[in-house]
Amino acid sequence: GATQVLALLTSVAIARLLSPREVGLAAEAVVFGSLALVIADFGVASVIVQRPALSETDKSTAFWASMIMGAALTAVGVGLSWPIASLYGQPRVQSLFAVLSVAFLLTAPGIVQGALLTRELRFRQLELRNIVATGAACATAILLAALGFGPWAIVAQGLAVAGVSTVLLWRTSSWRPKLVFSLESLRSMAGFAAHTFGSKSLLWAT
Repeated sequence: GATQVLALLTSVAIARLLSPREVGLAAEAVVFGSLALVIADFGVASVIVQRPALSETDKSTAFWASMIMGAALTAVGVGLSWPIASLYGQPRVQSLFAVLSVAFLLTAPGIVQGALLTRELRFRQLELRNIVATGAACATAILLAALGFGPWAIVAQGLAVAGVSTVLLWRTSSWRPKLVFSLESLRSMAGFAAHTFGSKSLLWAT
């Protein structure tokens, strides 16, 4: 409820502070940027929650795999920013989408921590994190919009919620990754992760 109220108030404020064209430009970038929440964990979070037994190797492997995926998706997002801008016929979308692609990299470090908190049924901490991150992102968007940053205010909102959320997950979870990466562990997680990733991708597409 709190996040919905914050989002509603921010939408009203943004609508009054930005022109329809500025909102439209940001929306064109955000449509693809929303993939960060779907693709970044490629189903690995569900595996962590689902597995009856979870080793330290599994957790660390999942973390580093998420980091690699986040970095790769950021690079792909930057590379695709020119074709996407061309598709829309809006050159300004290129820089907006390129910067918004950093959300993949900001989201990745918190995926395993968030899944571990879910596994431990610590839903209160997860929801408080969500409320604080949303509040910080909304405040950032309104401030930048008021200062005349136009569509960048909405892009900054997406980056802020990803960054603050990850920082809070690290503060809440005591687990820290080790320098361990196992291909065998990754392969064992791949089957269940692929099904979860597929269902999330279909949900996003619809």
